Amino acid sequence: MTDFDAMNQVVGNVNGKPVTRGELMKYFDMVADKANWKNPINARVKLAANEVAMLTEAVIFFTGSVPTILPMARKGEYKVKANGYYLTIGA
Repeated sequence: MTDFDAMNQVVGNVNGKPVTRGELMKYFDMVADKANWKNPINARVKLAANEVAMLTEAVIFFTGSVPTILPMARKGEYKVKANGYYLTIGA
């Protein structure tokens, strides 16, 4: 499988819509630790309300951990926390 094929592979559904690995990666990259994506997640992001489900699915897909996503005082800003891959697998 080429990188192009992998990025276009349908890997799940969000709100009844099929989503690809590439679509999920776009959201995961917003919150992943820049030094090591397997570390715990502790980030702030700007999202439209309808994007929260995509971000949730992305974190679950890449790390196996379920994120806590809380709205911040400013509209469209969210605080995102998750255990990350290492803690989820017990490494």
